[in-house]
Amino acid sequence: MSLDSLLTASAPRTPRHLNMTDSVTTLIGRSKGAVILAFFGAAWVVAGLLESGRASAVAISVVCLSALLIAGVALAQLRRLPVRSGGGAFNRRAYGIINAIQWLLIFAAAALLPAVGYRDWVVPVSVMIVGLHFLPLARMFDKFYYATGLSLMLLAAAYPFFSVLHGIPGNAARILRKK
Repeated sequence: MSLDSLLTASAPRTPRHLNMTDSVTTLIGRSKGAVILAFFGAAWVVAGLLESGRASAVAISVVCLSALLIAGVALAQLRRLPVRSGGGAFNRRAYGIINAIQWLLIFAAAALLPAVGYRDWVVPVSVMIVGLHFLPLARMFDKFYYATGLSLMLLAAAYPFFSVLHGIPGNAARILRKK
């Protein structure tokens, strides 16, 4: 066995469809995504705790500390990766448009649904919108976001069923309850 074959045999392997630059780009994107999702996830959980009346200083502290821990680990991972310069699949303009549309729709839902008597639908409709916004982002970043988006959309669609099962009062539950 030659020295070359020993060196290449022990070298870390990347999947054939990814070159080293692509795998670093993927790790950078996932690290940044983890930071963003940690903080938005914590905000959603705290909002849910506050809305349900189950918020306590301990619960909110645990959620916030968890988000900080996740973000800290992701940022530490990001610091270990080489700095990338140049292009990539990221399109700043498309990203901005996708997020602007998402927030416009969420604010519209938050304003319109209570005005027409469907206050209880603000959260599930917002979750559906967030899930939908992940679909075009998956084309720009990581195919994993398809699963994230579809999972959120399924969760939003299942909301009325959860509210009926858990006896949560409101318009969402009334749709499925017999009168």
